[in-house]
Amino acid sequence: MPDNTVDGIVLGSSVIAHGWVSAVSWEKYGMAAFQFGTSVQPIGSIPGFIEYAQKNHDIKYVIIDVRSLRQQSLMTSVTPSKVQEAYLNIPDIASRYSMLMDLFDYAERMYDFYGEPEKESDKLDRNKASMYLPLLAFHNRWVDGLEKADFVDVKNEYLGANDRYTAFLSKDMTANVKNLNYGKTTELDKFQKSELDRLFDYLEQSGLEALFISTPSFKSAHIQRELGSFLEYCKENGYNTIDFCTPEMLEEAGFDTKVDFSDNGHVNLAGAQKLTSYVCQYLIDNGYPYEDRRGQDGYEIWEKGTENYKEYYRKGWAGEDVKLED
Repeated sequence: MPDNTVDGIVLGSSVIAHGWVSAVSWEKYGMAAFQFGTSVQPIGSIPGFIEYAQKNHDIKYVIIDVRSLRQQSLMTSVTPSKVQEAYLNIPDIASRYSMLMDLFDYAERMYDFYGEPEKESDKLDRNKASMYLPLLAFHNRWVDGLEKADFVDVKNEYLGANDRYTAFLSKDMTANVKNLNYGKTTELDKFQKSELDRLFDYLEQSGLEALFISTPSFKSAHIQRELGSFLEYCKENGYNTIDFCTPEMLEEAGFDTKVDFSDNGHVNLAGAQKLTSYVCQYLIDNGYPYEDRRGQDGYEIWEKGTENYKEYYRKGWAGEDVKLED
């Protein structure tokens, strides 16, 4: 994105990659909020994403989904493939290296608490750093000769919106609503609390406004209890939260459990429009830093990306002429 054209970033696992549509935040609110979601995004990568964004943009707020702190997800989040998926989203080599070092530290804290993964191939190893840095791993390219592909960025034409076929799947989740009535939350373990505390300290030092959310999903009642406990802990520490994983919130945000989900863990693009709209309005209503950027010079890329997304959405959704939600 051109310098100084992003006000806020949205972070989290695949639920965010599926759930946030920057074209909606732009067209309906003029809100320049870009999503940086990656599959099972490790919470240890969040400062790295923020610091990279702050290099070229005046970031004022951050929206964070809490899902990757689940015990079931923690070890998966620091496998070499997931770590690469996180930091390779950053084109700046220095920022990549900084995030990678942070993730080595994060993995080591995790191993100290839970123990190392059973498979050696699943372990993040600081002594094999060259495996994770293309500049080091493929250094012979400098000798063999560079090509155009080494300098041309891969562009996202839809402002980071999900462009996989799953965006257009629709599955009836009505029978799974029972999982949302989970009763009491579970107690977070010391590692989960310490990592959230570490993140809170970072956010306080950065001066950023933050909103923690749990995006809509219909996983087991056990998982819903754990997600609920994350939000309770965030709230206890003075942060605003939105828990979409309740029947009441699904109704308030206008979700249709018959058509707005691609599976039991992700919204489709129809549901993503509703999620994005609700969160944007929440930010405005609760006094988060906000300026309508529509029509301002320098933001043409947001207009173009929104038009690209709308055309993509129209073609993908059964060939119908579908408009963004009113």
